[in-house]
Amino acid sequence: MNNFANIRENLAKKLRIERTKRNISQEKLAAKTDLSLQTIGSIERQENSPSIETLAQIADALDIKLCDLLNFD
Repeated sequence: MNNFANIRENLAKKLRIERTKRNISQEKLAAKTDLSLQTIGSIERQENSPSIETLAQIADALDIKLCDLLNFD
């Protein structure tokens, strides 16, 4: 697996964990970020490599720091 695929996989897992930890559906997260449901879903399915701006919107909506969203340890 190449490095980018590994990052996508880790990001997808982390996003799902943080979202479900807060009891936020994909639909609610999409509404809070002004992103489409398809965008949120495609990130979680590892089909999309989001921009840093998109990641910042998601982190803000989840009320976490961007660096925490990207911390895969």
